[in-house]
Amino acid sequence: MTSVATQAPDPAREFARPGLLAVARAFLMRDLREDLTYRASFLLGLAAALFSLATLFFFSRFIDPGRLPALASYGGSYLPFALLGMVLLSLQHTAASAYPRQVRMAQLAGTLEAMLATPTPSWLVLLCSPVYRFGRALVSALLQCVLAWAFFGVSFAQADWLMLAWVVPLSLLAFSSLGFFSATATMVLRRSDPIGLAIGGLSTLAGGVFYPNAVLPSWLRAIGELLPITHALELLRRACFAPVAFGGLAAPSGLSRAVIGLSLFALVIAPLGLMAFVWAVRRARRDGSLSHY
Repeated sequence: MTSVATQAPDPAREFARPGLLAVARAFLMRDLREDLTYRASFLLGLAAALFSLATLFFFSRFIDPGRLPALASYGGSYLPFALLGMVLLSLQHTAASAYPRQVRMAQLAGTLEAMLATPTPSWLVLLCSPVYRFGRALVSALLQCVLAWAFFGVSFAQADWLMLAWVVPLSLLAFSSLGFFSATATMVLRRSDPIGLAIGGLSTLAGGVFYPNAVLPSWLRAIGELLPITHALELLRRACFAPVAFGGLAAPSGLSRAVIGLSLFALVIAPLGLMAFVWAVRRARRDGSLSHY
């Protein structure tokens, strides 16, 4: 009589932590299925992008570039300058608001405790939760640039694509640092966080979104230096319309300050934001408020 040995389940395998790609894919498919039920939203977004571009186009005809020498460093034309400002402001808004929004929605729906009870680290849940919104925002930004090229004559022929390949991801990570701290505040206060609105207003005023920082008074320029969008826009506009040699980025009179500022947000402040969120989750578990809203 032969005995058949049955292999005991491996607890380590059953409760293995999913990787970054698996978690990102799960959130992506969840939000994509939800968005497909509202297909008109894509057409409405396309129309809104076209209307915004048309507004900038007609406004740019009102502005005489010859009277704004500060535009010379960015190709000399106002429409491309404002286009990138509008696109990057939208990306920053997505990054700053998507993380706290996902946390707040999970709190109100009663799913936050269940999500954070899985083997997936809490920082990975936060990092991947708005992946679909990021993807949609990037597609929208690309679409606006294509529409500007096709209908309004904006040229990207001089763009430095190699520089863009590192400026764009670094900018998104820098913007995400704002969202990480906003999500931490939402986790602790269990309220919709106003940080994103304040940062958005300051960025529009002092970040060089619709006009060069050179036209601002010195105290507003100093505030602008504390915002990631200021440094991101400086690098992005130079990469698209006034490329510089890589050595120019390290030159004292070049763009080194923008590189350092953006890197500080992306590589130092963003990890600190994730650590703050992990602390907030542990605090909520200790005091039993994880399921409260």
